[in-house]
Amino acid sequence: MDHKSFDVVIEIDNETKQYYASVPVLPGCYTYAETLTELLTNIKEAIELHLETVDETPNFKTNKYLVWFLFPLE
Repeated sequence: MDHKSFDVVIEIDNETKQYYASVPVLPGCYTYAETLTELLTNIKEAIELHLETVDETPNFKTNKYLVWFLFPLE
């Protein structure tokens, strides 16, 4: 089975209290959620769906992520 890993950038919107995640090397691969747990589930699904359109490897599974947290300076 082919395993790949991706950097995931996570941002928190102080006004809406929502989390946003994107994958810099996969243009257009992003999501948002109200909790960090939901966000991590959503971004894994977003990565898998994104790669289905560009990767023809059968049974693709991602197994690890490097997560960056960005906090705004006030």
